[in-house]
Amino acid sequence: MVRMMTLAAFLYALALPACALETRAATDAERAAFADFYRSRFPGAKAPGPVFTIERGGPGQPWRLTARVDAQARRAARGLCRMERMRFVFGSEWAMERPIGLAWFHPVACAAAPPQHILILQSMPDTDVTALAAHAPAVLKRARLLFAGNTSCAVQRSLPFRLHAIDVGAPVSGGEEMAELIFRSDRHTSATVWVRRSGLAYDPWNVSCN
Repeated sequence: MVRMMTLAAFLYALALPACALETRAATDAERAAFADFYRSRFPGAKAPGPVFTIERGGPGQPWRLTARVDAQARRAARGLCRMERMRFVFGSEWAMERPIGLAWFHPVACAAAPPQHILILQSMPDTDVTALAAHAPAVLKRARLLFAGNTSCAVQRSLPFRLHAIDVGAPVSGGEEMAELIFRSDRHTSATVWVRRSGLAYDPWNVSCN
């Protein structure tokens, strides 16, 4: 349910005309209220520099308040960096959404997450994240053959994509769960490729686009 609400909010934001979206900074009272909530949820911990996003669709619309808190990045295997990101939404009071993982590669140090990080939407070992990210370009290239036979994907077959997220799910309801590689295009469209592992190979099994 939380994931569906987060996705709905994201799609709503994309649908808003760019000129209509209004933003503002958090007030001192809002920052204090969040700090109180964070201390009550994590006793003894201090929110490490929360990032607030406050926006609305236009004059007269209600403000939507969200806050983001990033945990300290850690070094994983073979140049992989990982971090947990917590998101909070204010309704009548602050509430915490399901945390998500971020991953990226850096040969030297793991500091702040770069803009083009990978979202890790399900818990998985470092070795699986590394392998799926490494095989993503080849999987996408082979999956483009599946794009042609999928109504929602055919028009996106030739678009450039980058790996945006890794998840786990079933192509059809009740079906076998597989790794999902979620790609984003430069036109703000997305393509999900379900991947089946066979030995050391990763084969594209099904696709969906929006």
